[in-house]
Amino acid sequence: AALAEAIGWEKVKVKDAKGTGKGTVKAQIEVAPSGTIEAVQGTTARVAAALQVPPSGVIVTPDPDNAAQGTVSLRVADLLKDGVPFAPPVALGLLPTEDIPLGLYADGEVWAINPFAAAILQHLLVMGVTGAGKSEFLRSLVVHLATRRKMTVFLIDLAKGRQTVGHIADGIDWLIQDAKEAKRMLRALPAAIKAR
Repeated sequence: AALAEAIGWEKVKVKDAKGTGKGTVKAQIEVAPSGTIEAVQGTTARVAAALQVPPSGVIVTPDPDNAAQGTVSLRVADLLKDGVPFAPPVALGLLPTEDIPLGLYADGEVWAINPFAAAILQHLLVMGVTGAGKSEFLRSLVVHLATRRKMTVFLIDLAKGRQTVGHIADGIDWLIQDAKEAKRMLRALPAAIKAR
């Protein structure tokens, strides 16, 4: 009760707390009629400080079907602090439509993408500051796609070229490092798509 009052959770019920075995405890939360899940989300910094966990170690997720309920994840260990090892392809010759494991969520669950799972083919935009891991993400993605059948990989890199993908260049069908060649390829692409 003292902790609940200190962090502003006097009107929040916490139930069914369970450890994931990966340094995270998850529980269901329910707010009183006078409270909101958004208000609870605003207290996560106080909860992290009170529990002495990393600042990003408290995540409150609203229930999409009930505005009075949600889930709280308390991460007692920073699983991403020392980086995440590369998850190699599980087999050669998979179809491009199989999930691609590219990392971990902060709670230790595997983060996978599948650009083909949506109703229309998805695009990916990767952004981040220098050193955030954009090139590492690209390499991991290309290595997985290069091992799959019914897949062609075209890669344009006018900035770093072989520095970024030189060691996996043999898995890339068309690696372009010249601006004029890149323009020619992009101009030819609509006709190639139509022909296919």
